[in-house]
Amino acid sequence: MARFQKNWTRDTSLIIQEMCAKVCAGDCGVLDAKYSNQPILIDYLDDGIMEIWENADGIAYLRKNFVAVSQTNPKKISDAFKFFEATLPRLEAIWHKGWLDTVSDLNSFLDLLEKCMQVDIISVLLSDEPSAQASVFAWAKRLRTADRLFATSDAIIRASIAKIFPEYAKYAVCIRQSELGNLPSIVECEKRLRNFVSTSAGYTATESLEEFQQKNPQIIFEYPKVSNLLQLTGQIAMEGFARGKVKILEKIAEMGKVKIGDIIVSPMTTPALLPAMKRASAFVTDEGGMLCHAAVVAREMKKPCIIGTKVATEIFKDDDEVEVDANNGIVRKI
Repeated sequence: MARFQKNWTRDTSLIIQEMCAKVCAGDCGVLDAKYSNQPILIDYLDDGIMEIWENADGIAYLRKNFVAVSQTNPKKISDAFKFFEATLPRLEAIWHKGWLDTVSDLNSFLDLLEKCMQVDIISVLLSDEPSAQASVFAWAKRLRTADRLFATSDAIIRASIAKIFPEYAKYAVCIRQSELGNLPSIVECEKRLRNFVSTSAGYTATESLEEFQQKNPQIIFEYPKVSNLLQLTGQIAMEGFARGKVKILEKIAEMGKVKIGDIIVSPMTTPALLPAMKRASAFVTDEGGMLCHAAVVAREMKKPCIIGTKVATEIFKDDDEVEVDANNGIVRKI
């Protein structure tokens, strides 16, 4: 049996998420051995939003082995970090432009991105592991704090697909890299937006998570227990107090509903959500640690922020009146 928990929910594309899954499956160039009980990740596109379900044992395997490599062969990880930093100007030039004009250019960018993706995974897993070799740990924390690779590159992927294939702009999130030369039909894309499963073991299907589990009874999805709570607790990322109306923010396209003084409640924020975050008075997230995007931005903007509540987006709904007591880590429905 393999147990999976939904640890991430993102408005992100299938292309970049499958790339991330490929690295986690063992194509990272740093570890000598792959985790044997695949898959490590199951990506589920549900109504246009990506749920990332993680095999806890698999992620623990990756974390443990990255720590081991940092201790026995730190140069192996340092070389990966150096490659990323040397490549960053090329990526930043593309990020600055905002899109790519041809399929060939897009594929070249994706090939380069895949080589850099291992650094994103390593920095995420080692940035909160002080048992890693000291210089590697410090480097991972620095990269994690300044991380723009995933969200900014995802924006490039979507903008490029929209420019090259205007009729597929709405469906950029559900196209795979292998399909850029032969796009799926609009009808198929519509189905995928509703339900699509992809795993780090190479399985893909236009089906619901329930249908996937019926075919794979060895996989168990552990859903969080949700009740009619009036308050939640989480980790304090930035102290302060705010009161306002909740705006659930899961998709970039939903930013317009956030007005001045609203409380953003999100699975996790990304750089694409910054315009809405500037208008909000506080942030509450399901996920994240002290180096996550919401935490870093909250400290920069000096706005109250509580992270890691696990179920805030399921407990609260748009226009609920709440108090964010980030002095005590409590979000309370009024």
